Amino acid sequence: MATLILSAFILLAQPSYAFIISNSGEEVTYTYEFEFRSLERRNSNKNLDAKELANFHAIHLYGIFHSADYLYDYGLSPDLYEGFAGTHYPEIDSAKIITKNDDPYLWVRYSAKGKMLVLKPVLKKWLGNKRSGSVTLPLIAELTLVYLDDMSGYRRNSFKKCTDPSHTETADFSYFYTPFACPELSTPPIAKNVEFKITRVDPNMAASTRVPLAQLRADNGNGNLTVLYFTYGFDQYLESGTSPDKIRKDEAWKLYKSIHKTLENSYGFQKIESTAEYRSALGHHADTIQLLTPVTMEHDTQRRYFSTHVKHDGKNIIVVRSALFDTSNSTGASPLLSFPKFWKEAWENGDFIYYGGHSEDGASLSMVNMLSNLSHDEIKNVQFKTNKTQVAFIDACSSYAHFLDMYKSLKSKNLHFISYGVVSLFHLAETTVNSTLALLLDGPVNITWQTALKNVEMSQLAPQIEYYFGKKLAPSIIKEYEELGEYPQMLLNVSVPD
Repeated sequence: MATLILSAFILLAQPSYAFIISNSGEEVTYTYEFEFRSLERRNSNKNLDAKELANFHAIHLYGIFHSADYLYDYGLSPDLYEGFAGTHYPEIDSAKIITKNDDPYLWVRYSAKGKMLVLKPVLKKWLGNKRSGSVTLPLIAELTLVYLDDMSGYRRNSFKKCTDPSHTETADFSYFYTPFACPELSTPPIAKNVEFKITRVDPNMAASTRVPLAQLRADNGNGNLTVLYFTYGFDQYLESGTSPDKIRKDEAWKLYKSIHKTLENSYGFQKIESTAEYRSALGHHADTIQLLTPVTMEHDTQRRYFSTHVKHDGKNIIVVRSALFDTSNSTGASPLLSFPKFWKEAWENGDFIYYGGHSEDGASLSMVNMLSNLSHDEIKNVQFKTNKTQVAFIDACSSYAHFLDMYKSLKSKNLHFISYGVVSLFHLAETTVNSTLALLLDGPVNITWQTALKNVEMSQLAPQIEYYFGKKLAPSIIKEYEELGEYPQMLLNVSVPD
């Protein structure tokens, strides 16, 4: 399933050349050539495509780049990092199926290229001050020594210890395996070193690029309204009819409720309790936002929740729409429609759009899936308004890889797109949203993206340490990291318009 989803992603997304700003990382291009033994036998009757076989091999780059153990050699603490690089999906330039003597398996020789974000201290050691150079990293050369031919299991059960304990299935291995923690996966005969030729992306915009707060707060297509959308997806899979108690234990439920408290207690927002109250609060502006989903709702049986908050700020009105539901975005005969309808509403009305949830290997925010599901409600499209300045924050794992190119192709102008190069963590989401709200509601109009992203990352230190060490030990550890000027760096970045 993962391979099929990623293949669909390749067809949808084309390389993006907008400039990337990141406090913690720097973008580079890379190329490499490699040869590996595939899981396909030479007597196979399948109609094999060399590029598809190469694609499957190339997705193992995610596991390599996300291996925090690599950072020990750089004097960096894995407590604050979840990897050293994040890549766009690599593009296969050429691929060829070859045979070797009496080997019963087919081999594939291919070349690939791509873009990736690399932690700044790591890139400094790779290149120094040079614009280009190379780095050697291990890639799996013998897939047959790792997987069973049909991917139903591993050749060794011990390989399950070389991946995330929550993702031990073979379908997840390429993304989560940690070759630097398991020497057998980074050395012969299973792996072989390959040279990555890398070049810094020549910045065509200065790091002084500002967050477009002035545009978001002005008439940005909504008159006197500034409209913010927050979309949350459940952490766990919750079936229809799940008990309210179980729903309220989900991390996403806690996040959904926390933004309400922040808006009401810290910023003086009014929670809207009905459509009539909504129309009264917005007056003649009520029809400016084209609502496709309820103003307010809590429906435990259907696992969908909507809320609206409003604040009058002089002549301006700030509207915050938030929602929580299943965001798997699966297609079928009777798809769930709350998420795609709210997502359409967000892009057609929002000045700021936030998504906090799982990436589902790119499926969760796939516009192909969205439109397929919306067609069941006779909705044919989502209007991406190129003349409207928008900031989107996709707080999901590898959103730089899965969604940046996808959404920049859908909205080619006036989009500032925030994403993560490596993972997004639920235990950091509350402070991330609070820092983002502070920026949107109170931030100075001259603040740069570089500073804004650093502020978000610095705010993540306390919850990161508390999560790993507990609240009792956390204060002294937090103080130590603060004195060192260190904080979590998950390669948070923003793609700004050309």
